[in-house]
Amino acid sequence: MTDILFDPTLVRPLLTSQVSRGILGEDAQIGDTVQIDTNDRAMLSTASTAAGVTGNIGLIVGAGNAQFRTDGQLKAEDKITICWQGRVAVNQGDLDTGVELFASDTPGKLADVAGTNSRKLAAPINKNVIYFNGLVS
Repeated sequence: MTDILFDPTLVRPLLTSQVSRGILGEDAQIGDTVQIDTNDRAMLSTASTAAGVTGNIGLIVGAGNAQFRTDGQLKAEDKITICWQGRVAVNQGDLDTGVELFASDTPGKLADVAGTNSRKLAAPINKNVIYFNGLVS
């Protein structure tokens, strides 16, 4: 399993993506996957437990102006923007459009193969854009 690491300074939601605002419950970075906990805080998701792939999973795509750090690193209690579904520019330049992206056993990351508990979350549209879908149907 290889975790897909995005440059947090290049991740952006594209038009028509479903996004919402949230508050981070732990340190993270733009490009990490999160779930909302019972205290309404965004916590890093992980496929290492069944609960980590149950429910909606979002992708951090931005931060509030006051909290934004140029390196994309975020701290607990920062205001964030979460993409739940839609196209996201990750500007990797080397994404393989034939690969699906899954929840990783590494908290907050996507991987090229399923983690302990499988959950497909994204697929590259081209070398720079993914289609992310963390909503439960």
